[in-house]
Amino acid sequence: MKKERIMVIGCHALDYLSKSGGVISQAIRQGSAAKVICLTCGERGEANAVWKEDAEATEEKVREIKRGEAMKAAKILGADIEFMNFKDHCLEMSQEKIHKVSEKIREFAPTVFLTHFMTDQANPDHVTAGKLALSALSCAWEDSLRSESRWKRPQIFLFEPAKPDMEGFNPDTYVDITEVMERKKQAMSCVETQKYLIPVCEDRDTYRGTLIRHLTGDDRIKYAEGFLRITPYIGKSLS
Repeated sequence: MKKERIMVIGCHALDYLSKSGGVISQAIRQGSAAKVICLTCGERGEANAVWKEDAEATEEKVREIKRGEAMKAAKILGADIEFMNFKDHCLEMSQEKIHKVSEKIREFAPTVFLTHFMTDQANPDHVTAGKLALSALSCAWEDSLRSESRWKRPQIFLFEPAKPDMEGFNPDTYVDITEVMERKKQAMSCVETQKYLIPVCEDRDTYRGTLIRHLTGDDRIKYAEGFLRITPYIGKSLS
């Protein structure tokens, strides 16, 4: 894998980890740079355990807990992470937010861009986040064409929704993350507010690994992450 500049834009503080933690870890291991942008911390919609267990919980308190988990996990993976601190549940898209995110994109100038799939009945915030991220990317790229800091449009990939079969998500890109799965598990161990994600992620990554092991015949493949590619493959041959 050539050295890339990978940007992941997730709706909540831990979306990047559960959906693309393996790809991030592997890219960094191979010398690429990775930048994570969390649009929200998920203090409203993805912290039910905290609200149930802590009678004195406040949005500010829960936000800091979620932020701390995400930062600790990002450090284990080796990624930079930044929070936009937008309100979740329900996330609202606005021109102001789009331009704030576009500034972050233009500063980093990614060569690979990951965000949410455009359908997710289980969490509409993910859909809004994906649309906001792609709108911001378009603004950032157009702005770069009018300045000296021009950069090439990145390859765009969408990660899996929580219930891919129900949402019509059919990945066309699989990444073998077997060599870094232990690191992803270590990062996932930081997720105290959403412990249910740990077995869910391992089961999904095992399933994707099984699929590509059968496709390739490579028995060394145990775990994988699946993505839907938005930018088409362009080359001088089909392979």
